Amino acid sequence: MNARLHDLRTEGPVDPAGVFTGPLRRAAVETIEPGGTARLSSQGVEHTVFVLSGSGWAESGSATVELVPGTSVTLPLGTEVRLGAAKTEGMEYFHAELAVPDRERGL
Repeated sequence: MNARLHDLRTEGPVDPAGVFTGPLRRAAVETIEPGGTARLSSQGVEHTVFVLSGSGWAESGSATVELVPGTSVTLPLGTEVRLGAAKTEGMEYFHAELAVPDRERGL
């Protein structure tokens, strides 16, 4: 198979399952508009978010952390997070979704 480059900003999400044999199932560049929020839930999958530009925060339960370019958040199985962008600027992030084998979920 030949290598293929993807521009995630113009193509949107990519399913790399045809190339990778590991758990990576979705790769995307996502944007939250200024003052907006997004929610991620790790039910059957895990998520990793890496901030590319802008700033914001991640909230899970009673914990809130600041997000700036170069920071990341990983959601283990069974967790949720609410991401928010600063009111003065949006936030762009790389989002990877990882499959969790059934044996790790106790199925």
